[in-house]
This record gives sequence, structure tokens and C-alpha cells, in this order.
Amino acid sequence: MPYLFDGSLPRGVSQIRVGEAILLGTIPPASVPHPALRQDTAVLRAPLIEVKTWLASAGMGAGAGLGAGAGAEAPTHNLFGRVKPLAPGIHRLGVVAMGHQDTQVDDLRPLDPGVRIIGASSDHLVVEFSDEIPAAIEAGTVLSFRPGYAALLQAATSPYVKVRKKADLRQTRSHARGRAAVDRVRVALVFAAQEGGCGGASLGGATVDPTSRAIAAALSEEQSRCYEVLPVPLDPLNAGQMLLEFAPDVIFNNFRGSKQFTQAQGAAWLEAVSAEIAARLGKPIPIVGSSAHTHFLALNKFTAKQIMQAHGLPVPRGFLVFSTRPAPVLPPDLDYPLIVKPVAEGSSRGIDEQSVVHSAGELQAQLHRLLSEFGPPALVEQYVPGREFTVGVMGNPPRALPVVEIAFPRGARGQGHAPVSWYSHAIKAGDAVPTLCPAPISAELARRLADLAVGAFKALGCLDFARVDIRVDEGGRPYVLELNSLPGLRPGYSDFPKAAAVAGFSFADLIDYLIELALARSQPLARAVGHPDA
Repeated sequence: MPYLFDGSLPRGVSQIRVGEAILLGTIPPASVPHPALRQDTAVLRAPLIEVKTWLASAGMGAGAGLGAGAGAEAPTHNLFGRVKPLAPGIHRLGVVAMGHQDTQVDDLRPLDPGVRIIGASSDHLVVEFSDEIPAAIEAGTVLSFRPGYAALLQAATSPYVKVRKKADLRQTRSHARGRAAVDRVRVALVFAAQEGGCGGASLGGATVDPTSRAIAAALSEEQSRCYEVLPVPLDPLNAGQMLLEFAPDVIFNNFRGSKQFTQAQGAAWLEAVSAEIAARLGKPIPIVGSSAHTHFLALNKFTAKQIMQAHGLPVPRGFLVFSTRPAPVLPPDLDYPLIVKPVAEGSSRGIDEQSVVHSAGELQAQLHRLLSEFGPPALVEQYVPGREFTVGVMGNPPRALPVVEIAFPRGARGQGHAPVSWYSHAIKAGDAVPTLCPAPISAELARRLADLAVGAFKALGCLDFARVDIRVDEGGRPYVLELNSLPGLRPGYSDFPKAAAVAGFSFADLIDYLIELALARSQPLARAVGHPDA
């Protein structure tokens, strides 16, 4: 093939072998990636079945230490054949349910740069995790590997490996027509219809927000034509009938609130309607994202903080205020500066240049404004000077995406021209502060933030995806501010798809993967070859 590409193919040659180029996008004999070909068409995936922390001694191998307790030295025998030597010290190791009888182990490359293969037996791989991998990684987490040609050939012919084309993973039963079929997955994309002049465009006869328009476009891309998409504006009078007639396989919830429903109320309505439709159709209809219960918890910042604190996560101290009469008295463990927020608003609504207060007079004035505009209660909590980060979390079990830093430049100012170093609504709406991903921080801090984000995800019972906002004070101590159970997905603007892109997901891949996560919760999916992992 190199001769074909450089025009030096000898005359008379009429056949060439193109298997590796088609399957892997690489050109033999050196397996060099070719820019006109795709290198992501095949992925070998297998779950972790054990994770241990192990203390390596000088001159010892790695394999058998997984049978010992955390921090223990390995016994002298080795169950995993030849292993790469480890430097003395503490190592995090894992056992993956895949080995020599499944694939050519030496021809595998972990997709996550923080994972290293150090040994294998007939049934298992031993992998080592670097400091980049969150400490919360656990048994059940699916790891992904890019196979070379030899690894792919053996995996595809091994009786122990389930090979599935992407379209095969979408195999459904067409209940509406009463016959079995390999059908395109029917996705109902639910959103809040925009009023005129809100910057939306028409989709399915409704004025739609830019994010929903981008999701619909991603599902319509050439590589994702296994989807049939119905845009559904969440209108209680018509949406239920639209969903029933469409008979979706999955509902993609991008409803973020309207004049009729809050975000959580919309999720609750969707759950009730999907349960009714599922009963009529005789099949489960999963909804992408967390449950209505989780949305209700996460949208109440004070309730969410109490739950996270009960799970051992560090959060800023705070209290609720229902009225400015009498003037609130600070608890003994709080002091100025404080930040005042609406207790149940998203997108930084209600937060402006005056939200951080330094005296009782400023506190009273800000409380009066918020209680008048948003109603009681208002949340008063300790302001955390320092750096602000946001961490996307995705998967079941969850894993953190690369950390994003909200990089407030020196002298950043809000609408009132006052210096601001917190995420006010004006700054967020105007996209006035740059973000950095991956954040320029140490591997240790990145791992700590990832662990906190995954911990918050689990504490609030999230599913599929969420985003966690964290502040790190001037002493290096992190505090979880809040969790967004339905983070923005607008490409080029929202933090979640930015982090996913750094992790290797195109926007179409991200939407596709979120749908896979939801489908996997309603029916067992064979996952061997076909899609990148988080």
C-alpha cells in the first residue's frame, strides 16, 4: 500500500491487501496511521474485576499482589506469567477480564493514557493505574483498548469474545409493526420550546434552543444514521401523544425548564409519561440522564450540600434565610466574606457582582434583593477565595472527565464594572471568562478533584452524566460547591462537551455514548468492539 499511495506501484499488480487499512486506518508494514482513514473503528472493551493497592518490594513482580490486602507485600508466586517490573513503592493495580486466549495482549494499547498493561494470563490482564486515574475507579468499570491488527484478528475469531457491529448494538424489536427487526433506534429528543426572539431556530415545527438543534444534527450525521429522531417540545397538551405515536426506544432529556415546569418537574413528567407508554408498548423506555428524584435534590443547593456532607465530601458552611426581618445572625463558625445565592436556580441566575458580601449591611441588601426576586429561602454560605474548577462525570459506574478551570483573568469585571472572581450570571451568559482544559494543575490535585466529583455523582444518585463545580482555596483545600445534574451540552460553549473532547469524544460520539448508557440500563448490551469509553 505505501507504493499505491506514493504512485510507485509496479505495473501488473492488480490486487492488494487492504484489511488493516480498512479496519484500523493504518498502513502496513509499519502500521502508520493514514490521515484519510479512521483509526477509531475498532475498540476492545473488558471490565475490571478487581482493584487493589499494592506495595512493591525491590526485585519483585506484580501479578500475585492483587490477592493481598491493601498495602501488603506480594507472595512469592506469580499467577500472571511474565510481568513488567515495578519500582519499589505503592502501586494501584487492576485485573481485567481479558487475556491471552481472547486477544494478542502485546498488540493492545489502552485508550486511557493513565492505564498501563504490565502482565497477563490466559484469562486476565494486569494493569497499573497512574496518578491521573481517579482513586474511585472500581470493579465493574469498563476499560477500552485499541487493538493492533494481530490483536483484532485474534479477538474477532476467539470464541470467548463477543463481536458486535455498532448497528448490532442498536438491535430492537419493532413493537409498533408487530415484527422483529434490526431497526434504527428511535430517539425522542425532548426540549423546552423557545419563545420568539430567544435566538432559537425551527426544528420539527418548534423553535428550539441551540443545544437541542446540535444534538439532533449529531444524531443525523452520516456515522450515526442508525437513529431516527423526533423533536418533542415539552408541552403537556401534545407531548404525551407525540411520544406515544412515535414509540421511542429511548428519550433524550434536554429539558431545562420553562414557564410551566422546572427542570425537575419536567423530568418527573417525562418519567410518568414514559412509564405509561412503556406499559402500553410492552418494552422499557429509558431516559438519558438522572432521575427526577436526583434533579430535585441537585437543584436545591442546600439539600444537595447536606447530602454530600453526609457522604464525607467537603462543602462550604452555610445556612438558609427566609426573611430579612429580623436581620440574620451569623452562626459562630461563619465569618465574612460570604456569598449569597438563590437556593434553587441554575446557570448562576441571581449571582452578580454584589453576591459576595463583606459586612452585615451588604448581606442585608443582597438578601432583600434575592428574596424579592426569587422568593425565599436564600442560601448564605462561606465564600471560598481561590481557583474555580468544574469536573464532568460520565458513565455507570462513573468516571471523571479532564478537569476544566474557570480561568478568571486579573481585573475581570462584571456588568457594573466591579472586579469579579466568581461565576456571575452576566459573566456566564456572556461567556466572558475563558476555560482551560485540561486544567494546568498537578496530577495529585486533578486526581483529588476527580475523586470529589465522582463522590458527589454517587452521593446524589446520578446516572449517565453530570458536572460538579469545585473551588480550591488559597491553602489548596477543595470544596464542592454544587452538582449540575443536567449539564449544558452546547458544543463550543458548554464545559461538559469541551472536557469530553479532550477525553477523545467528538460531539456526535458524546451524544451516541450517552444514549448507549441509557439503553444499557434497560437491556443487556454486548460490549466488545465498537465504541470508545469515557
